Amino acid sequence: MAKTGVWKHGLCGCFDNLGICIITYFVPCVTFGQTAQGLGKSCVLHGCLFLLPIVDCVVGTQQRGQIRGLRGIPGSAVKDCCTFCWCSLCAIVQQAQEMEHIKKEGGGIAGGTTVVITTTTTTTTKETEVKAEPYDEKQPLDSQEMDRD
Repeated sequence: MAKTGVWKHGLCGCFDNLGICIITYFVPCVTFGQTAQGLGKSCVLHGCLFLLPIVDCVVGTQQRGQIRGLRGIPGSAVKDCCTFCWCSLCAIVQQAQEMEHIKKEGGGIAGGTTVVITTTTTTTTKETEVKAEPYDEKQPLDSQEMDRD
C-alpha cells in the first residue's frame, strides 16, 4: 500500500520557523546545503550548486522529490520543478522544515536509516601452460639452460 503523506508546513508557511526563514532569505545556499546534508549528501557541494543558475532548479527538484519520497507525499517531478523554480525560497524553507520533522521522527537518511553499499569485484585468472623438459643428470644445469637459448 502506498504512503499518502502531506507537507507538515505549507509552501507559504515560511514564518512557522523564523530562524530558517531569516537564514534562507539572506543565504539560501546554507539552508539548501543543510537540507541536502540531512538527506545524506554533501552540504558544501549542494550549497555551491544552488549558486549556479539552472543547476539549482535541477538539484532543487531532485531534493524536493527525495523528501516527498521519504514522507510519501504525492506529487511529480514537473510540480517539484515548477515549485522550486518559481518559489525557490519558499520551497527551500518548506523542505528544511520537513527535514526537521524527519529528523525528529527518526526517519530518513539523517534519522538513522542504514545505507548498505555493496561492491563486487571480479578477478580474472590467467592460466599459463608450462611444458617441463626432463632433467638430465649427466649434463650440468648451466649447460641445459644454454641449450635452450
